[in-house]
Amino acid sequence: MVQKNAPLPKSELKRQIKKFLEDLDRGISIKSFAELCGISAQHLKDVFKYETEPLTENVQIRVNKGYDAWKGRCEGHEEAGQHKVCGLSKRGV
Repeated sequence: MVQKNAPLPKSELKRQIKKFLEDLDRGISIKSFAELCGISAQHLKDVFKYETEPLTENVQIRVNKGYDAWKGRCEGHEEAGQHKVCGLSKRGV
């Protein structure tokens, strides 16, 4: 079982981020999520959505940290009884 805040393995990260990017109700735009991760939106899509670029260790670390930060922010909103959408926009690019 994966511990909370433990980095996701490469294969699991690829699966979850691809699913996350395809979800139109994810609560944050792709551009904003990429900024949170510290990479460009195009590179994020190339690695996880189109799979035309390799998932490097650097990108894996950045996206793991960004995904954890975004999930933590959403969980905090849900615990406070606020609306589930916690990102910057309802629908992403």
